[in-house]
Amino acid sequence: MSEAEYRLAERIHGTNIHGIADELDVTDWIVEAFQRTLRRVA
Repeated sequence: MSEAEYRLAERIHGTNIHGIADELDVTDWIVEAFQRTLRRVA
């Protein structure tokens, strides 16, 4: 997933990890890992 795709899903679903994961067709743990990565590079 791209950062842009993630940001859009986050705007739609807020902090609901499961909602974001469903939107992006990935598992919850992938969303959690992506969030950790974004925090590290920010």
